[in-house]
Amino acid sequence: MSALIAHISDLHLDGTEETTRRATRTVDHLRSLHRSPDLLVVSGDIADHGAPEEYEQAAALLDLPFPVLVCPGNHDDRATLRSGLLGQDPSDGPVDTEHRGTGFTVLACDTSIPGRDDGHLGTETLERVRRTLDEVALLEEYPRVVGVLAGHAHTGAAATLAGRPVLVAPGVTSTLSMPWETEEARAVRTRPPGIAFHVLAEDASLTTHFRSVP
Repeated sequence: MSALIAHISDLHLDGTEETTRRATRTVDHLRSLHRSPDLLVVSGDIADHGAPEEYEQAAALLDLPFPVLVCPGNHDDRATLRSGLLGQDPSDGPVDTEHRGTGFTVLACDTSIPGRDDGHLGTETLERVRRTLDEVALLEEYPRVVGVLAGHAHTGAAATLAGRPVLVAPGVTSTLSMPWETEEARAVRTRPPGIAFHVLAEDASLTTHFRSVP
């Protein structure tokens, strides 16, 4: 049976009515699906300021009847995310997590650099990825890594990297406008939140569908 992985990004929870409304709409839509996802990936900028109350709100929103895997973005605070959302002891190291489902494993790799907007895969994270991939026997020279999931861009997108698809989730709180779009289209919060649905078939083929939240 195919695995269904839902993927959202950039909630930027800050306690305001607008961000709360958009995030709640998105989560309620996921709850209402005919088939529950096998996993929800939340790829970064869960909180807007990295404050404890923002992660308390995230913990309530993401208390779902299916597994949830989170990874921080540049707006997140690693230690506060750990304690407020993951229930772990706070530390400033990379928040690298994983989920092992039936027939698939998703590794969340923290590329954030505290205090900066850009990202980097550190040695500690890369070594953990290698160990985990070897342990779950996914690879012979890593051919069965079927794709890379990402957030941060506030727009659904697809690209390739080293011959593998890179699939970027749309933003929940807002959508990035592109330089070729009209001025009207640049009103980033007039567009609905978005979700990427990744369908992983038994033959390891990956198909992604982008949907707007009604």
